[in-house]
Amino acid sequence: MKKDFSISKVIKYASLLLVILQSIIFLLIIFIVNFSKEDNSLLKQKITLIAIISIALTVFFGNIIIILSIRFISRPLKRINYDLEKVAFGSTTKIPKTKIKELNSLIDSVEKLNQSALSYSSTLSIAIDRFSIGIFFSVDRKDVYLTQSFFDICELDEVEGYYPYQDFQSFFDFITANPHPDIASTYRIGADKWVNITTNQEKPFLLGIVNDSTNQVLEIERLEKERDFDHLTNLYLRPAFTKEAEKYFEDPEGKVMTLLMWDIDKLKFINDTYGHEFGDKYLTTFSDAIKTLEKYDAIVSRRSGDEFWALLVGSTHMELIKIINEVRTKIQETYVEVGDNCYEKLKASMGIAWYPDDGKDLETLINVADFSLYEMKYSLAGIRPMNYEEPDPAI
Repeated sequence: MKKDFSISKVIKYASLLLVILQSIIFLLIIFIVNFSKEDNSLLKQKITLIAIISIALTVFFGNIIIILSIRFISRPLKRINYDLEKVAFGSTTKIPKTKIKELNSLIDSVEKLNQSALSYSSTLSIAIDRFSIGIFFSVDRKDVYLTQSFFDICELDEVEGYYPYQDFQSFFDFITANPHPDIASTYRIGADKWVNITTNQEKPFLLGIVNDSTNQVLEIERLEKERDFDHLTNLYLRPAFTKEAEKYFEDPEGKVMTLLMWDIDKLKFINDTYGHEFGDKYLTTFSDAIKTLEKYDAIVSRRSGDEFWALLVGSTHMELIKIINEVRTKIQETYVEVGDNCYEKLKASMGIAWYPDDGKDLETLINVADFSLYEMKYSLAGIRPMNYEEPDPAI
């Protein structure tokens, strides 16, 4: 079996050869000087010739060493560099050995380092999988490593490994196609799954974490619903109503708006006479009646216990008056069962304010409608059914 040769030994022997060669030439010059009987001029010529030959031989053998070094070192280095690129991308392929001892030692060290890195990577991947976190990373944005948890969480039928950056971008575009309207960096996968993506994109490095955030999103949405919606009627509460209504005042050009305000007239009587269970039923029946406004894109709210608001937007007064009369009729014709064969008719007072006639901002319309409701409710002995005349179209 052939042994590998050592670069250091080759250089050492070559250097020794040059030293021996120069020593022989030096001794030859001393011999000529001491034993030659020729005159000085001829002696000088011989010494000069020997010196020239010495320099020429030194340059010649020096170039030979350089050429051999390039031939026997650079080619293996190029091949090793090519193989190392594959190793850097996670390949477990063995790097072929060379005939050079030092390079083979380097290859052994790189392979040991690569095996250690793969072992640590595998251990880390197992740990990550247990925490249900998907990871993707790249050092040059040419190839991106994707863990198995990444594909499992994102419901993609692929396996862990390195993928070209273009393929990763396709995966990423698919995952981020349906962002959550309110929660940053959160995207819907399929019908009812949500994932959160955190990335660090300091070029050329890329690192990202994907986790299943379905439970967190559902909890946030539940809390938001509790904050924004009344639990009994499922209508907006006042803060959410104000937030949504203000959007119409950001660009009100060419719009006609009306703010409607109701106060249920008999709620205390229902609660005291039939109990709070039927009082709640009376409330929900009323809220269902005014919810019909939502088909006209109205914003409907339960402001407090027995008070309700609605903002209705249209093109003309007559258009909105027609809708108002429709819901008024709905309320007037509705009865609520409060016991065996016992019914109570829905009764409520209503206040109204018009944009832009009564005000050009929401707060002013609320104040005008509230005053209008007060006049309506207490103008006839405290309780007044909604049997007033139609609003004047000229308002």
